[in-house]
Amino acid sequence: MNYTYVRLAGLLGQALYCLCIVLIGLKQHIPFFYTFIGPAAILLFIAKFPNYYFDCIAVSTMILMVILSLIFSFAVAFFNQNYLLAFGASAFPAACLAAVLTSMGKLKESDASYT
Repeated sequence: MNYTYVRLAGLLGQALYCLCIVLIGLKQHIPFFYTFIGPAAILLFIAKFPNYYFDCIAVSTMILMVILSLIFSFAVAFFNQNYLLAFGASAFPAACLAAVLTSMGKLKESDASYT
């Protein structure tokens, strides 16, 4: 398996998640959601350059997104009883984070130019 593509898919998936949040914020006029353009830009920039230290920055950004999605999921599940949306909103960023972390470990072991 080519872990460079797994890393790229995880980073681009998380960036797409952030851009979807921004678009929802634009449509619903929620100014807080506009702040997700920053993490999307960081992840899109880092996706171009496969470097271990850049990926550490991306992982910290993705952890922040997982924490925010868990808070959102708790609120949706508790107040709206929409459990499917709550699961999807927290599972997608966690899966992207797992993909990037797995590919970081494999690339660090196998690819000398990655570190």
